[in-house]
Amino acid sequence: DHASLQRGVGFTSECLGQHEGAPQMANLGDGNGYVNETAVLRWDYGDPSLGTCRETVEGGNHFRYWRQNGASANSSAVFMATSYEMPIAEGHNIVVNGYNLGRDWLVGNITNSSIDTSTLTNTSTFSGTVSYAGFVYSTSISYVSGLLGNTSVGVNHGSTVGIDGLVAVLDVKITTIPKNATKSSAT
Repeated sequence: DHASLQRGVGFTSECLGQHEGAPQMANLGDGNGYVNETAVLRWDYGDPSLGTCRETVEGGNHFRYWRQNGASANSSAVFMATSYEMPIAEGHNIVVNGYNLGRDWLVGNITNSSIDTSTLTNTSTFSGTVSYAGFVYSTSISYVSGLLGNTSVGVNHGSTVGIDGLVAVLDVKITTIPKNATKSSAT
């Protein structure tokens, strides 16, 4: 159940189910071409009911995601674009180093540790366990280079924010499924 993993690391759906702005698009190389994001999830500040409203107003970590499910590459992998944004009064622009920080704060939530963005390399690895609603997830994280450039070219908000070229690859395994889970919630 992906929603349990997302909630277990402090993210939930947008404030009162509302989404402003056009959806972001990505081409996952699965034969579907450019597709709209599946959803945007926001840091809930410890309040899954209304915390994302606070994130919308005050800013904070959020991510949008896509699932790779086309005929050319039906891996069911989830691709996430993370960032740490400024308050709504500042147009939700991305903070300095905000894409890297958003990625590493998400990894920190999964591992229950502080990730120092400035020391990461393509050999950095982490692991963690997350529990929520009876599900337990074991996650191994490897930072890899070569998938994205160390650049701001082609990056949303690229005139002010770049990326370091590292991608955090998360290998998530469900290690415990609650007895009352349905088949669809356990996939």
